[in-house]
Amino acid sequence: MELELLLVKMPFQQKYRPCTPNYGKLRRTRQNLGRAETEVALVLVVRLVCLIYGDKTSEQNTPDLGSHMCNDTNPASNEKRDDKIERRRSRKEDGQQAEFHKCAFKYHMNIVRDGRSSKIDICIKAFTSIFDVTENRVRRVRDALATTGLPPKNKQGQHNNRPHALSQEEKDLVIGHIQSFRGRASHYSRKRTRRIIAFGYPRKDTCSTCDGLKCKIEGGNTQLNELPPDSERAALLLRQKDGQKSTFELHQRKGEVFYDRKKAARMGAQRSDGMEAVCFDYQKNLPCPNITTQDVYYSRQLSFHSFNIHVLSSDKVFFYCYDETVGKKGSDDVCSMLFDCFSRLFSHDVKHISLFCDSCAGQNKNWTVLRFMYYLVHMAKRFDTITMTLPVRGHSYMECDRDMANVDQSSPAEVPDDWRKVLEAARVKPEPFNVINMTSEKF
Repeated sequence: MELELLLVKMPFQQKYRPCTPNYGKLRRTRQNLGRAETEVALVLVVRLVCLIYGDKTSEQNTPDLGSHMCNDTNPASNEKRDDKIERRRSRKEDGQQAEFHKCAFKYHMNIVRDGRSSKIDICIKAFTSIFDVTENRVRRVRDALATTGLPPKNKQGQHNNRPHALSQEEKDLVIGHIQSFRGRASHYSRKRTRRIIAFGYPRKDTCSTCDGLKCKIEGGNTQLNELPPDSERAALLLRQKDGQKSTFELHQRKGEVFYDRKKAARMGAQRSDGMEAVCFDYQKNLPCPNITTQDVYYSRQLSFHSFNIHVLSSDKVFFYCYDETVGKKGSDDVCSMLFDCFSRLFSHDVKHISLFCDSCAGQNKNWTVLRFMYYLVHMAKRFDTITMTLPVRGHSYMECDRDMANVDQSSPAEVPDDWRKVLEAARVKPEPFNVINMTSEKF
């Protein structure tokens, strides 16, 4: 008897223990299958007893387990259950045929196996998870492809539900108003471009020759408009205007030659290890101390000098810094810093160098610098050739000016070392400025 009771209780303790979170569904399952499970357990007990005591007739008369699991012992209950269960079919009313899917969609992704790309089919769940999109978005694309054969277009801003949106006519009026402003061409640009908007600060450091010729040409146009076209004075002004235009165009072409040579030298230095291109210039004197105290403005301040050397092939920048007690800003100082840069910072494989600087007579365009270059080529045998290019006056914008524009000249500084820290932190990419401290022994 103890064995029989144990076999009856085991199915309920092991199979229907509430181990899943869906307890409501579990209770309904117990109610529907409780009676059949009880009968299955009893049949197991009867069969076990028959096997122990050898009663084959009782075993044959025992019902089949499958019939107890699938069919109820009460025929009336079977008829009642068959009446309630109806198979659902996708059919319309009045015997119409069901609407089947018009298109079938497959989702795949490209993977690389053994160095070769191949496609594998995936389900929609994996597709939305990998590409981080929602199923609604996939459904919209799928519906559009099924109906039109094209993906859906972006309809943002086309719903006419924004009362303050500008019409196309108003936008055209705004664009036409902006284009009506007088544009100005870039002073340092090699191409003749026209800027749409001319707002901004007044230009500075412009070429005096260009400004003078422009004023003469504009003044001649004003006088021509006031004179009759057949007069001798108008003919004379027209000839002068043509000459001024020719002079202005020739001056512009001379300015473009400097930038063309600098570009060619930079590209040649990037292709060959035996060539290098350098531009150099002095920065504006920085005062020490640079503070807001009123007494400093009326006092004699110490000047801080910085000599900028920009390597065109690698965009490396070297700032040679010193104050006015160590050195000045003459030709001898320029030669000393160039010699230090060529001997310590440049590789000995460099045998051809191109120099670009402005036409300042006291620093660059003088006999001292020329004799220094002669010494490097013929006596020291450091270089095989040195090419020095000087631009026309007013067209000497170089990479050094761009580097010095990154320096915040309004930074507070009390001693020269403060300015050195400002220079080191002025640029981050592609690399910070290299600040070199010049002493009196190097001059």
